[in-house]
Amino acid sequence: MKLTAKCTICACFLAPLFLIGGASASSPAWSSIASLPSAIGNAAAVSAACAGSTSSRCVYSIGGSTESVNGLRALYMYNPQTKQWKGEASMSTGRSQLGAASGPCPNDLGQTCVYAIGGTAATGAFLSSVEIYNPYTNRWSFAPPVPTPYASPSFPGRSQLAASNGPCFTALTRTCVYAIAGYNMSLYALSSVEMFDPATGHWTAAASLRTARSRVAAASAPCRGSLAQACIYAVGGTGDSGFLGSVEMYQPSTNTWSAVAELHAKSSSASLDVAGAAASPALCVTQTTRLCLYAYGGQDQNFNILNAAMMYDPRLNVWTYVAPMTTSRDNFGGASAPCVQGLPTSCLFALGGSARSYIQRAETLTP
Repeated sequence: MKLTAKCTICACFLAPLFLIGGASASSPAWSSIASLPSAIGNAAAVSAACAGSTSSRCVYSIGGSTESVNGLRALYMYNPQTKQWKGEASMSTGRSQLGAASGPCPNDLGQTCVYAIGGTAATGAFLSSVEIYNPYTNRWSFAPPVPTPYASPSFPGRSQLAASNGPCFTALTRTCVYAIAGYNMSLYALSSVEMFDPATGHWTAAASLRTARSRVAAASAPCRGSLAQACIYAVGGTGDSGFLGSVEMYQPSTNTWSAVAELHAKSSSASLDVAGAAASPALCVTQTTRLCLYAYGGQDQNFNILNAAMMYDPRLNVWTYVAPMTTSRDNFGGASAPCVQGLPTSCLFALGGSARSYIQRAETLTP
């Protein structure tokens, strides 16, 4: 895909969003990769430069919970080339149900860092703190805390939020990190969206979602109606009236959210309401020269844990079911990163999560 000038710089940090390659020779299917070092749920996942080998990209599992610890400080890195997990520098603060995204490092905008935003501490307190992991130094540092507008001073912080990178709405040639919705103890489900600009080191309020939602999935993918630009999608979640099947698209160039096609039940036009899913961009299964958005896993309105995966085509504004995961899971880390098979494209990764108990298994899909 050829990007407009507005998105050329963004491509480095939306990666592997804008990697292009051929489809696999066989039909798309999920396959197992090395399991996480332990069974982990409520973690976040992103793709960024590999620590110790920054010319390659790896998948990171950030924080989360185990059966014995609620709020891990751990950072685990999976290298698709070596097919192994490795523990890296731990966060200063243990956190689960956090938002995470890759984005430019504040001290070097040409490098890619990992952002861990908010979440729930081991004490159960909601966090507003933000930590930044630099794979080039294998160190964490603090960024300014994420604001939660109108929150009571007695209940600061937010959990069950999503995060994504995308063009800064204040300067479209730069890449920013967005903290999207979530849950606050005094405000409940949030519609607020904040943008962190690594170039300035400041948070700025972006346009709010049309619908407040927590346990929401978010990712950057081509815009509906303008495929050469990058937009941010907020998928499903839990609102004031229960689980949600609605999907919203944020367009940085206009600083606005708009509704796109809703999730739907398989073989039916009925709405499918899902929370705790993951969302990631990758090549479209049906057209491997374009990029689509994938939503996978989660829990539906009947409290079933799902293994379903769906693909959203921004050109057609349609969701289509693709191969299901081998493991049903919700509240898990999902990301797109270089394929284990070494293909010149990006694959989807599903890491850990929860069902009847926390899950150690991890798997990947080659579109």
